[in-house]
Amino acid sequence: MVSPKSQFQRFAACTLVLLIVNANSSAAGAKPQSTAQRLEAVEVNLEKASMALDPKPYAEVWADDFVGIAPDGSTYTKAEHMAALKGGHVHFQSITVKPVSTRVYGSAAVLINRRSVKGDFDGKPIDSENLVTNVYVLRAHHWQKVSEHTSRLNQ
Repeated sequence: MVSPKSQFQRFAACTLVLLIVNANSSAAGAKPQSTAQRLEAVEVNLEKASMALDPKPYAEVWADDFVGIAPDGSTYTKAEHMAALKGGHVHFQSITVKPVSTRVYGSAAVLINRRSVKGDFDGKPIDSENLVTNVYVLRAHHWQKVSEHTSRLNQ
C-alpha cells in the first residue's frame, strides 16, 4: 500500500513537471500549427527554392514517384523538375503563392494555390497566373508531395 505522503510527493512531482512544460510552451510563444498551415508553409518554401534555383527542398518534399501536370497537359517527374532547376533552363523574376483552399483527409491532403510566375524557360516567357492543385500523402510520419496539376488562368 502506498502511503499518503508518497502519493502527495508523486502528485507534487507531476504537477511541477506540467507547470514546467506549460511555462516552456508559453515562453516560446509559438502556437502549434495545424497540418494545413504546415503544408501551406511547405508550398511557400518550395517556391522560395525555385526562386533560388535550389533543388534540395524538392528532393526532401517531393515523392520519388511524383508526377506533375503542366498547363499544356504535358507531365514531368521529380527528376526532370530538379534537372531544370540545376541545368539553367529556368529563370524566375518572381513567384508568389497564395493559398486558396487546404483540406486534410487523414493521411492525404489537397492544397489549391494561386501561383503568379514571372520568368522564362529556355528563353521563352513563362509569365502566368495559375491555379495549382497539390496532392500530399503522409508516408512514415512525413508529408510528401505526390502530384500537382497547374491550370493557367491567363493566356
